Amino acid sequence: RDTFLTWTLNHQSFSRQDPEWRKFLPGGTKATWSAFDEDETRSLTVMKKEADGTDSTVIDDDLTDKLRSSLQEFLVCLGTYCPEHFMHTVVQESTSYNSVMERIMETFKLNTKGLGYLAGGDIKIDFTEEGQTYQQGFQALKEFYCSSLLKKGEKYKGTPLQKNEALTPLGKNMIVEKWLHMIDPRLRSHIMQTRGHLFTDERP
Repeated sequence: RDTFLTWTLNHQSFSRQDPEWRKFLPGGTKATWSAFDEDETRSLTVMKKEADGTDSTVIDDDLTDKLRSSLQEFLVCLGTYCPEHFMHTVVQESTSYNSVMERIMETFKLNTKGLGYLAGGDIKIDFTEEGQTYQQGFQALKEFYCSSLLKKGEKYKGTPLQKNEALTPLGKNMIVEKWLHMIDPRLRSHIMQTRGHLFTDERP
């Protein structure tokens, strides 16, 4: 999952270097389009402008061709660096950058939302000398559970969220509790008995 997130962020960073591709990234002005299999124009059309700056009813062929070509190049680049056998899916079937990411996560069982959230119970971290440090273990847990946070517009109990879900103090405390248990099941009790004075109203 961490490798997937790193790859995604790197690809987005690379794509932002091309001004013509930025609009196709999440949050861009052209972040969604129609699948090529359903509409060869991808529902992307640029209209000529009137003297007052408003759109006319006449298609600007040059700008429309440029927009569609830019998206094609963007998708070919994305498909090239996706896992094997994804080129057709990206170029012919995608409707957004996020639709591609969701398909990859579904294919490789990387989803941590919904039912996938329960996979956190199967996380095993090697804290031996040859394995990870305690801090690396905490970071791995935090990364897993933070990737399950819902985005604006996604639904919780049938209602779309008005803003991105944040990691709350309660959520972070639960991650810390699970982390301590993974290190040693006795560690939580040890901390309660010997470090209780460190928990105050200012730093609960």
